Amino acid sequence: HTVSHVRTNAAGQMAACAAGRTLHVVDLSGDDYESNRRVFPPVAGGVIEDIKFVGNKTLVVAYYGGVCVFSTEAGASGIVLEYGTNVLAVAATPKLDYVVGGCMDACVHIWKLGQPEDKAAGKGVVDGGAEGEGDEEEAEGTKLIEYSCGGYMTKVSAVDFNWEGTQMASSGGTQNTVWDFTGQDGPGGTVPVVALGHSKNCTCQAWQPLPGSELLVTAGKDGRVLVYDTTVFADPDEEGMPKFSAPIAVAPDPVLDEATALIWSPEREARTIYVAHTSGTVRSWRLPHLK
Repeated sequence: HTVSHVRTNAAGQMAACAAGRTLHVVDLSGDDYESNRRVFPPVAGGVIEDIKFVGNKTLVVAYYGGVCVFSTEAGASGIVLEYGTNVLAVAATPKLDYVVGGCMDACVHIWKLGQPEDKAAGKGVVDGGAEGEGDEEEAEGTKLIEYSCGGYMTKVSAVDFNWEGTQMASSGGTQNTVWDFTGQDGPGGTVPVVALGHSKNCTCQAWQPLPGSELLVTAGKDGRVLVYDTTVFADPDEEGMPKFSAPIAVAPDPVLDEATALIWSPEREARTIYVAHTSGTVRSWRLPHLK
């Protein structure tokens, strides 16, 4: 099978890749990579759509039919989180108390993972901010509460948490929707911040990889590269409606060259953004000091 996704863990000591329905994990700490490669059992649904490390020893994997949570430690059991359609993107908070999936049915599905003795009732946010009761399920020592966040223009192709896991950005259409996970029920009972500025669908996004930062960069089919401070937004005219955020920085001289991937520089200040385009060009942008 074609290798579709490649990720490394935070320490840079493990790499994971998806090939069809199979997850491969390689220990990079030694020289003999092939002998240190582990192949996990194939996922139950279709091909793997996305993979991400959570810390150094846990992986979340999205596929048609749900999400799997794998541990790279020998003998550790995983968790299967089922969903009835294709999950295109996946992310999790650093403590693995929330797992989210961007779905083909134009919503973000959320699994809250807790201990069985945690009896707090779950509430989901649907259709851009209305409350709905979460579904609860007990599964082998883990209590699951499920939510859905709707109101997207198209399928949700990207989901990512910021450094602390307090904010989750999601791309579906020309807008980027940011949900607040600081409450006891995650985004339950809240309304999102909607980032505006693209004229065509967003294709990629990334949080600035710094503790305490809430800067988000997005790029899209329109070739535009936009940076948002997700704490700066206009309050809605009506209660229960989304809050809107405009970009605080725009890459100059936008060209109609679809963006396919982006990343922040790993340097200490993380102020340089690299963007790949369908033309084969990689452009870099240096973010000025904004505060």
